[in-house]
Amino acid sequence: MSLDFKITENVEVVNTLIKELATKAPEVNEHCKGVCFLSIRLGIKLQLNEKEISNLFIAARLHDYGKLFVDRNLLLKNCVLSKEEFTVVREHSRLGYEALKDSGLSKDVLQAILYHHERLDGSGYPEGSKKLSSITRILAVSDVFNALTSNRPYKNAYDKEFAQKIMEEERKKFDSSVLEALYAVC
Repeated sequence: MSLDFKITENVEVVNTLIKELATKAPEVNEHCKGVCFLSIRLGIKLQLNEKEISNLFIAARLHDYGKLFVDRNLLLKNCVLSKEEFTVVREHSRLGYEALKDSGLSKDVLQAILYHHERLDGSGYPEGSKKLSSITRILAVSDVFNALTSNRPYKNAYDKEFAQKIMEEERKKFDSSVLEALYAVC
């Protein structure tokens, strides 16, 4: 499968939501684009079908949509967040899900948006779930890797090798086949 796949659901809705994200939170949009590009590469490496790739594309582009409803000062803060601030930021996945649940996006896409911070060992949020779809597992790895290898207001980017080392140390949290695909494509 090449990168020539079709978005098969609600193209106009998806485009409108992406434009809104790009306009209101350009830094979040850039992160979502990076996560999307890596997610698609991983999905292809893992031989997802075209429908799964389409859903992965939409979920990755919109996974942080809920950050539109979080105080931008918290998102752009250049130091470590307090426990209370981090609790507020963590709500973005649920806020995104709630904002998008009636948009016509598929259940698979909505669940990936809601659960992209969940981990296989149950240590993630918002629910501590261990049952994650293949799309969510890919999105979780792509999101963390992009965050580690990108400049953030509070830290400089790590190089790919160091980011992979960090993720390897946390291997139990991620799907091992997705990690292996990550190591193969990066």
